[in-house]
Amino acid sequence: MRRSFTSVVFLASIVVNAIPAVAQGQGGPPAGAGGGLVELANQVTSLQARVAKLESGAFTASDLVGVWGWRSIGVSLDGTLPGGTPRAASIMLETSGGVTGNATLTLRADGTGQFAGEGDTQFILTQGAPWRLDSPAVQSGSVAVTWSLVNGALHVIAVSDPTNVLEFPILPGGRMVVWSTGKHNDNGSSWSQLGLLVKIQ
Repeated sequence: MRRSFTSVVFLASIVVNAIPAVAQGQGGPPAGAGGGLVELANQVTSLQARVAKLESGAFTASDLVGVWGWRSIGVSLDGTLPGGTPRAASIMLETSGGVTGNATLTLRADGTGQFAGEGDTQFILTQGAPWRLDSPAVQSGSVAVTWSLVNGALHVIAVSDPTNVLEFPILPGGRMVVWSTGKHNDNGSSWSQLGLLVKIQ
């Protein structure tokens, strides 16, 4: 027991005597470790700022720059208005993003952008004897756009149709957009759409 007690005291004295040396700068981390600690501290500070911004929900136009995944589903109804000329009714279901999910919206820092990839897939059910179900070919391609941030909403305008402004309210944090819209026309048709944009890059 005495030998064991002596060993413990000896080890304790080594630890106690080493503490002042480290505190005075003698010994300490290996040479070159200081740079790594500084880099780690900078990364933690940056992460803290990003988390604080995310929690606050604040975002600016620069936060929207990048690539967004696009998904939407819409329903269109066509039929005869009261007193109108009878015609076959039809229901169209339309999805954007395609079965492969490759539809993207790219927003650039200069206010330009591009919608590209697999676009609309349609299924049309038409009244008749019998009723007919059609599925036109998937519409793919790209569309040049301009964009801006207006009162917390993303405004996207196709260059080919500058009068049609698509307005997407952005959720807190600036990384997701959920929208719904609809319209009824005097010609007996109406449509509604639900969509989702998620920033992926």
